[in-house]
Amino acid sequence: MRHTLILTLSLALPASAWPFDPWAGDLAKDNPAYVRVLTYNVLNAFPAGTSAQTAAHERILTAIQPDVISYQEMDPGIGATLKTTLERVLGGTWHTYEGLSDGFNVNVVASRWPQSLRRRDTFPASSFRGTTIALIDLPNETYPVDLYFMAVHFACCAGTDRDAFRQRHADAIAAWMGDARQPGGNITLPTGTPMAVVGDFNFNDSSAPGARTTLLTGAIADTATFGPPVKGDWDGTDLGEALPLDPYTMRFNTFSSAGSNPGSWLDRFYYTDSVANVAQAFVLNTLTIPAAQLASLGLQSTDTQTASDHLPVVVDFAFAPIPVSEAGYGELFVTEFQPDPTLVPDADGEWFELFNASAGPVDMNGWILRDSGSNLHVLRRTGGVVVPPKSHFVFGLDANPATNGGVPVDYAIPSGFRLANGADTIELYRGSIKIDGIEYNSGAAGMAPANRSAGPVGPASARAMQGLYFRGATQTWGNATTPYNAQDRGTPGTWNETSKPVLESLWIVE
Repeated sequence: MRHTLILTLSLALPASAWPFDPWAGDLAKDNPAYVRVLTYNVLNAFPAGTSAQTAAHERILTAIQPDVISYQEMDPGIGATLKTTLERVLGGTWHTYEGLSDGFNVNVVASRWPQSLRRRDTFPASSFRGTTIALIDLPNETYPVDLYFMAVHFACCAGTDRDAFRQRHADAIAAWMGDARQPGGNITLPTGTPMAVVGDFNFNDSSAPGARTTLLTGAIADTATFGPPVKGDWDGTDLGEALPLDPYTMRFNTFSSAGSNPGSWLDRFYYTDSVANVAQAFVLNTLTIPAAQLASLGLQSTDTQTASDHLPVVVDFAFAPIPVSEAGYGELFVTEFQPDPTLVPDADGEWFELFNASAGPVDMNGWILRDSGSNLHVLRRTGGVVVPPKSHFVFGLDANPATNGGVPVDYAIPSGFRLANGADTIELYRGSIKIDGIEYNSGAAGMAPANRSAGPVGPASARAMQGLYFRGATQTWGNATTPYNAQDRGTPGTWNETSKPVLESLWIVE
């Protein structure tokens, strides 16, 4: 899996130019050219469920506005009715294609655009539900490529036989994607065609860990049937695995919909990340959305609970480089933090610092700060939370230098947002996408228990597009030597003398 770094710096747009702002009640795509993909296991409750289920599902569709949908657990023969329903609810012309029936259910691929190369399964065959496949013909005037889309519903439940079903399904998809990249064979795609495998995989901690590995890495288990291991991405690397989060809780599990803290991550996205980027991703759980945002979205608090036992999960794909001004990646970095000051109490004197590496201002209005515990804060300020270009920005619990130990705080966060002295994280999100984050512990190299702030001195890990990794406890931290009051050392608002050389090597210092 290739984690794409965006290195081109450009002027950052203000927050109003980013439509996706869940805390303002807006789930719109940041860019109309992104392709919004929804996966939804509907428990045979749409479009032919009860009136309450149908109404809830239609409100969910209206709020999400998907372009391509992987449906699971739909009634066989439902394709024509689904097409009519989607056209009524979402407008435009929709195209639907049903997969194999297991005797009760089918997968359906639905899209705003025409479909070709349709198949109900790979060859050799995958499993009893098949793999529902279509090439989505994206409009040439907007998109440089088409999307090869595979909707799946892996076997459920625990048991050796169920693990075997899941492994076979993963083997078949890995082999098929490898075949698609080679001329001849059963399927050949134009070089660089994005591929996505989307649906209910029924993976959890106790079932089929090998199947997930096979999807990611191409490590086929049954080589006698499916051939040798083969990477699925066009550059010969592992596939990407998107990590959609509930933007109101930052949780990623998708089942069940019965509560605000689902227990299992079943509904997933695997994709060729050498030719596709994740621009945004989220899990929709109406039980976690505040009342004002529900009203803005036209949703009711029990909609996802009523509509199905799974939650709807969304990824916005970009098939061209994402401008930094739209993504936020590669712009902001946590560069210094002070979890345990001495001169004043922690409740007054804790702080941490970001640096804006881009050539333009970045407005963080609507972005989210969180830590490894329960702390979560949405940045909101009239006029914006703007970080000037090539500048530092200091967060603290107290904005008054007379009482906070002399720290020039740019934004005061709530007093309950406390940094643990021993081990914690500091994470910055825009929507569900992690922009940057650090993990620290008191035993890490260079970390003093009190009195001194710390900044990274190496080695520094790369930041990932999808935010799956961030600088961890293996990062060595350099303690500040410059006093900022009579008892504490640090450089809030400017470069930490021990960190600047390393950050220069990361190209973010000028």
